Amino acid sequence: MTIEYAREKLAQAERALATGSGRMQERLEYAALFLIRIKPYEDFPDYDLRHIFNGIMADLTYKEPQGDEDRTRDIARRIVDFYHRIDRLVRGD
Repeated sequence: MTIEYAREKLAQAERALATGSGRMQERLEYAALFLIRIKPYEDFPDYDLRHIFNGIMADLTYKEPQGDEDRTRDIARRIVDFYHRIDRLVRGD
């Protein structure tokens, strides 16, 4: 696998968040189905990217109290921001 594969999975997760149906929590759960396919030690070339991704995944799997919309939105925003960072990196921007 490569960083291009990770970018593809992140793009799918972003689309699930942006255009998926249901509440944000449901869209986040669907986005996670794409993210779990990423292997950070194989797909990301450096420690910083792996660290950010692992933090997102840790937050996704942490059992939170029901109704914590601010935390849910924060995780979704971090996924989108990380996708854009990886996309710029792959494109060479």
